[in-house]
This record gives sequence, C-alpha cells and structure tokens, in this order.
Amino acid sequence: MPNKFAILPLAVAACLAADSPKPKKTPLDEAHTRSEPSQRKALSDLTREFGSKVARAPVASVKRKNYIDDHIFGKMEREGVPHAGLATDAEFLRRVHLDLTGLIPEADAARKFLADTDPDKRDKVVDSILAITPDEIAYKRATPFIDKWVWFFGDLFRSTHEFPGNAAFSHYLNDVLLKNVPYDAVARELITAEGRSSVSNALLHFLVRDAVFQQGGVGVLGGINSQTINHEDTADNNSINVTRVFLGINLECISCHAGAGHLENSNIYLTGKSREDFWRHTAFFAQSPVKLPFHQQSEFSVLDEGGVYDVTTESKQRIQRHKADLTPTFLLTGERLRPGEKPRAGLARMLTSHAQFARTTVNMIWAELMGVGIVDPPFDFDLARMDPKNPPPSPWSVQPTHPELLDKLAEDFRAHHYDLKHLMRTICTSSAYQLSARFPGEWKDDYSRYFARRMVRRLSGLQLWDAITRATGKYDDLEMQETGKKVKLAVQARGIGRLPKELQSVLLTFGVSFRRHMSVGEPLRSSMDQIAVLLNGELVKKKIAVGDKGRLQDLLNHNPPLTNEQIAEELTLATLSRFPDAREKELAGELLANYRHQGAEDLMWALINKMDFVLNY
Repeated sequence: MPNKFAILPLAVAACLAADSPKPKKTPLDEAHTRSEPSQRKALSDLTREFGSKVARAPVASVKRKNYIDDHIFGKMEREGVPHAGLATDAEFLRRVHLDLTGLIPEADAARKFLADTDPDKRDKVVDSILAITPDEIAYKRATPFIDKWVWFFGDLFRSTHEFPGNAAFSHYLNDVLLKNVPYDAVARELITAEGRSSVSNALLHFLVRDAVFQQGGVGVLGGINSQTINHEDTADNNSINVTRVFLGINLECISCHAGAGHLENSNIYLTGKSREDFWRHTAFFAQSPVKLPFHQQSEFSVLDEGGVYDVTTESKQRIQRHKADLTPTFLLTGERLRPGEKPRAGLARMLTSHAQFARTTVNMIWAELMGVGIVDPPFDFDLARMDPKNPPPSPWSVQPTHPELLDKLAEDFRAHHYDLKHLMRTICTSSAYQLSARFPGEWKDDYSRYFARRMVRRLSGLQLWDAITRATGKYDDLEMQETGKKVKLAVQARGIGRLPKELQSVLLTFGVSFRRHMSVGEPLRSSMDQIAVLLNGELVKKKIAVGDKGRLQDLLNHNPPLTNEQIAEELTLATLSRFPDAREKELAGELLANYRHQGAEDLMWALINKMDFVLNY
C-alpha cells in the first residue's frame, strides 16, 4: 500500500529501545540490578523516543489529589527531581480506556469528553467505566471493564481452552468482577477449591492445570501417556504457583536446592530458605491429591481425602527428595495449622492475612496501570529488601522504589476489604497516574524510578487488534470460548483458543499466549514480524479497505456529504482520540481530494501505523 500520508514515523519507531543490545554487566552490577530489570529501562527508552517525536503541549499544573500524590510528588520534591505536567484530556481519555477496558474510546465519546468543561470530568469517566448497574449484575452482563479484567485474570490464573469446562471458569471470573467480590475471598476460594470433576467445578482449574503425570507431561498441555498423577510433583507445582500469584515470591529455585549457595545474586530472602522449608510449605497440599477419577484425559478431581507428601516417590521434574520433617508450615512466618483446621484452609487463611498478600496485589494492579511496578518484576519480591529502616547490605538497595507508598496502598486495600475497584479508582484518579509522557526538561533515566512522567508502553496484541477493529468499524464475528456465543471484539472471546487461525497467528505475533505460562507482568516484546503485520498484513488490509461496511464506507457515503476536513477529523478521533492538528488536516485534505476512496484507505492505514496509535501513552 503506498505511503502517501506519512504524518509521523510508522510502527517501526515503536520497536526502538526495548530490544536493543545492552552493555555487558559485571557480577556486582548484576547483583545490584537483578531486581531492576530491563522493563523499567526499556519503558524509559521508549518514552524518551516517543517524547522526541510528538509535538509539545502546554504543561498543565499538577495538584495532589490523594495519598498516592503525597508520596510520589513529596519524594520528588524532597530529592529535587522534576516531573511532567498533566496529560492532555485526549491523552488521559485514551489512556484510561485502554488501561481499564483494553479498548480505545469511541469517536463520539472522545468528541463529547473533549468538549466537556466540567473540572471533575476525569474522575467521572473513571467512575463511569467502573460502574456496574443492578441489571448487569442480575443478568450477568459483561461490560468493557469486565471483559478486560476477565482476560487479565485469565492470564494470571492461566485459564486455557485446553481444559474442558474452561468457559465456566471465565464465567466465575465474570461473576467475581460483576459483584466486586473481595480479592482475598477469591484467593481462598481458588486455594481451597474441592470437587469430583473439574468440568462441573470450574474453580478446580487453578489447581489441576499443573498436574504432573507419572510417565511424562504436565496437565493436558504436555501430552498424557499415563493415567497416574505424580502427587508430590503436582503439590510442588501448586505450592509454587499459589505463592507466586498471591505472594509475589518465586519458589521455583528452592524446590530443587537450597537458596544458600545459589540465590545470592538474585534474592537475599530466599538464600535463607531450604528445600525442607519448601516441602513443609508444600505439605499444605498433601491431603488434597489431584486425580483422574473418570479416566478422562482432562477431567480431574481434588478432594480433601487424606494423603501424605512422600519424599521417597520418584520426581519427574526435580532433584530427588530426601527424608525431612514435613509438618505443614507457612514459609513466611513458620506458622502451623490450628487444631482441626484443614491444611489448604489453613494455608489460605495464613496467606491472605499476611501483609505480603495485599502488597503483591496492589503492586500487580499498579504495574498494570502504571506500566511498571513499585516492585519490579511484580512477581519476584525479595522480602529482605523491603524495609528502608533495615536496608540490605551493599551492593543491594531497597527493592521498592516507594516502600512507604506500597505499604500505604496495601493498608488501604485491606481497610477497604480487598476491593479491586477501589484500588483501581484510587490509582486512576491520582495526578501521578495522569502525568504526561512529555517531559519539559532534560530526562535522566533515574527519574523513571520516581514515576516522574507517564511511561509509554506498546499496546498488547489484544489491545492493538481491538483498537484496529473499533477504529475501522469493521467488527468480527468471533466465538467466546466454549460457549458458541458470538462476540465482536477479541477481548470478549476471553481467550484465543476458539478464535480463527489467521487471527490467532496475528495475536501470537504480538505476544498474546495460550496461557501455558503466566504472562502477567512480563515485558511486551517487539519484532519485525509485528511491523510487517501492521504495514502489510492481510487482516489489517481487510479492515481498512472501503467496502460494504465500516467507518470509511459510512463516512464516504454520508448524507449529506462530509467535507474532507470532517472525514479527517472523524478518522483522527476514531484512531487517536483527538482532533487533527493543522498540518495533519492539510495533508489529509490533499490525500482525500486527490484520491478519495484510495486516499481514505491510505489515511486510515497511516493513522494505525503512527506511534501514537500503537502506543499507550
């Protein structure tokens, strides 16, 4: 397709920074920076690149709106770090829609918001996105907010179409979000789920997906050639998964060897833990074996029917175990079960009542909304580096960039009964969240640790495809996982398992997964294949082609006819959620005047290849 409308560099520019070669580090450098990986640096580089390409905008004054702002701006003020002004209304509207719904706003919504003079309109937009009506609850109707977060938690809990009954798990997540179920209750339900069939009891999916078969394979994903499940390996996997998802601590290493002598360059806290500590933590799952009661390859049971964690059983995944005290013991505190308490219920109680559960959750949501966590990566906490009053030995530093804010967010989360929507609203209505990606002076990489400007991110594959769909107005006819229900946007399918192969291929190219590994919190990677999809992909060509339906068709055949300026304005609102500037209007007008239908296609093609379309800023 000819490039007659090169307003800004195309999607190629969005590939800069994240995958560029990094200088080789010394072992001391590695030890100091292991908990500060390339994600923050990559986002800082991408943000710098974006800021150098986009036009400057007036710097809006910043006022402190809640305790987040007191911590963020207070620290910068004390340490002499400058910060950006507020984002423009157009930038904020697009950002908050992408972050809370995964979608760009409709053109009419953008036009209305930009014309609104209400000083509280930003808070009202956040509230409107989060709002759930009684009818939506009664009829279990999904909203864009729910669709986005069902997908998010589907990624977190690795809910995959490869397990029959997966649609029921998506429905469970839908209900949790509709009713705003406290997140600690969700954790307890998943950890203690019990039933005779994972097909009829969807909650079992969280525990059975990592089952290890005696003669090879993990769950249905690795191929099953035996009906016998290795109980100890499966319990190990559940222990690792539960601890990482809900406590942000990765126990994979100490499941095979002691932390001492192995983890000194990556996690101080875990150097003090042994395999025996891990086994005692895992013993909470000893009396709840995962089984295949109906001799089906993917219909599991989990019942509290008794059992032991047998160290003499041959492991299929880890170094062979040895004899040890296997009394169920919570790794973080050494706490043990109360008299008569079921092991998994005890673990769920200890885990959700520990401060680390709230810290992990608020940091996970902060990372999703702000681009990078206060602790980064969000599921690799080092508990020996949390307290600035008790700092770690040199060359280590305190892990959270804002430890007091992290604790305050966790405290507020607990005080509001683990309310996820309250947490999201608190973050999104803060001025810290609403800062511009533009920076008025010289940017230094260290400023990124202060959240001194908006960190620019690539759109995820899911966001990008649905943005193209919404912008072009050419909606798909897709199937929601395992239900036969037809939906118009990829996010509404709640997983890629039942999507057309062509669309699966596009989404996989942009990093959307089959959920065989947890992808939440992982950096978004770029590639030349992604650029090729945007510049010349067949599915993208079909979306932007003038045909019998879609936005271009409607605009070109509008009655009364629209001017070229009106068409350019509508397309810019539909793609970038803002009005075109004078130069863009001039170029678009020439293109439409000279080529009309072909010019409209080229204009749409150029807009979806612009940096400010493929990025969340």
